Amino acid sequence: MTLEDIEKELYRSGDELKKRRRKKTVVKKIEPQEEVARDWPEAEIVAPPSVELTTQWARRIVIGGVIFGVLLVGGAILYISYSGNSGASDINIQVFSPNQIAKGTPLDVSFDISNGSQTILKDAILTLNSSNGLVNLNATNGEGIYTENLGDLGIGSFSKKNYKFLAIGDANSSQNITATLGYVLESGSRYELKQTADILVKNPAITLTLQKPDQILSGSSFQFEVDYENNSNFDYPDVILDLTYPDAFKFSSASLTPTSLNNQWNLGELAAGSKGSLKITGVLNGASGQSFGIGASVSARFNNRNYELATAPLNLTIAASPISLQIAVNGRTDYTARLGDKLTYTIQYQNLSGIALANVTVTADLLGEMLDYSTLSTNASVNPATNRLTWNASNVSGLRLVDPGSSGSVSFNINLKSQFPIARLGDKNFLLRVNATVNSPSVPYYLSASKTEATLNLDTKLAGLTSITSQVLYRDADSGILNSGNLPPQVGKATQYTVHWIITNYSTDISDVVVAAPLASGVSWTGQIKSNIDSVPLYDSQTNIVTWTIPRIVATKGVIGDPIEAIFQISATPNAAQLNQFEPLLGETNLSATDDFTDLAITSVAPALSTNLIYDPTVGQNGGRVTQ
Repeated sequence: MTLEDIEKELYRSGDELKKRRRKKTVVKKIEPQEEVARDWPEAEIVAPPSVELTTQWARRIVIGGVIFGVLLVGGAILYISYSGNSGASDINIQVFSPNQIAKGTPLDVSFDISNGSQTILKDAILTLNSSNGLVNLNATNGEGIYTENLGDLGIGSFSKKNYKFLAIGDANSSQNITATLGYVLESGSRYELKQTADILVKNPAITLTLQKPDQILSGSSFQFEVDYENNSNFDYPDVILDLTYPDAFKFSSASLTPTSLNNQWNLGELAAGSKGSLKITGVLNGASGQSFGIGASVSARFNNRNYELATAPLNLTIAASPISLQIAVNGRTDYTARLGDKLTYTIQYQNLSGIALANVTVTADLLGEMLDYSTLSTNASVNPATNRLTWNASNVSGLRLVDPGSSGSVSFNINLKSQFPIARLGDKNFLLRVNATVNSPSVPYYLSASKTEATLNLDTKLAGLTSITSQVLYRDADSGILNSGNLPPQVGKATQYTVHWIITNYSTDISDVVVAAPLASGVSWTGQIKSNIDSVPLYDSQTNIVTWTIPRIVATKGVIGDPIEAIFQISATPNAAQLNQFEPLLGETNLSATDDFTDLAITSVAPALSTNLIYDPTVGQNGGRVTQ
């Protein structure tokens, strides 16, 4: 509103002037001021804004400032990042590999690395990480992570890296190779690029096929065949074939001479498309219907390491034997022999072939150094060089023709030696073995064999032996224990003695050994004890029994080297009733243990001890009789 308008408002004419309300006017004193001449028009006087309007404008200014600051910082970061990684999108790594490969086949994988940026890539490193089913043949040990330093990659540079891998993963498994390119830009920051290639492993390049006869008889020789073929376009320079046999299989021969242990063959080079076969002959022993497994594997050698390329199993089942065979010793198949035993072996056979078997021969091969061949008694023909017994129609007429379903038996007797032939620590766990065979040239139609045959082995364990010796001495300086008292002993007066327990163990390890004996009446325990092992005898005053517990004693202990020995001191006071007699000191000593080889109980007994000091060389024959 102008000054002129104000005047018109204030000084309107007419009645309206009276109707207006007059406002109170406040007059302030204004100090006179020096008048200043000016050329511009006088400024318009504007009233100050309200408080609410001022707050709104302040808020808008603050928000705008914050937004501007964020945009400024973000732009700076983008600028710095762009300037530091200028051209990063032009840095590339590419992986070229086949999509699929046969197991066991080497494959070439190439990596293209290009630097299309305007900066040098410093300290470039290429890292290859392959899954377990791929072996990097460029690596020393074929490890899964392989690293190569590329140095600096110049502006516009391009390089190609070639590596060879071997596929060893399971058939139809997915494997992968991840290539990582690491580098440093001029800014000092380190960056990485990754590229992954997936590869499908197909069926093995080398196939294995195992063939077996329709029937396998226990104890009869049979043949199985291993066929191998290289179905790839790769020439394998060094191929190895391995077989694993069950314990029941006995190798006889092979069409190719084994390289090692009758179960490994170095086949040499296996050219692309070539094939071969290996025939194995052997004997399998087992019960009718029992199954066994033979495993075959083929491997190739790369960088002085063998890599398994293919495997194949072969299941063998024992067919019902046309001849039933059984061996018993002293009427049992599980007999445990002991020193000095008299053994009667019986071999029983029965014709189950369905045809008559002519000219049957029964043989028995005897093995075991504990057999006393001088006591052998039999009607068989004996070959002393091989210890083979043979029965045929010449000494058993019934073997000329054995009708279907008929049976018979042959037998022989032999004694065991009375002592173990122990000469070294390893002479332990003695075993007796009889290998029996029954055969006939008559062959039933369902067998593809040159003869009908059955074999059976019987192993008989020989139990061990442990002895305990109990001795008592008066003068025993070697023990280090000093005995006191009168000798000959006197009624009512105490005399001290030392008791020695000596254990000798022969052919088997034993465990849970316990030695025990009671003290006689009038005898007391002094507490003086010694032992050459960790455990010592202990006295129980409630039972008056001395007990020595030993966890384990090895075979040949005391036969070779010193025996186990314990010494303890006792004190004996004879009474009047024992005058002119030998005073009892210790009851029978009993040893019990478990034979670890046969699981049988081992026992040994030493006689009771008295003052009849037969083990003390310083005491005469009657020097231990009680006197007054």
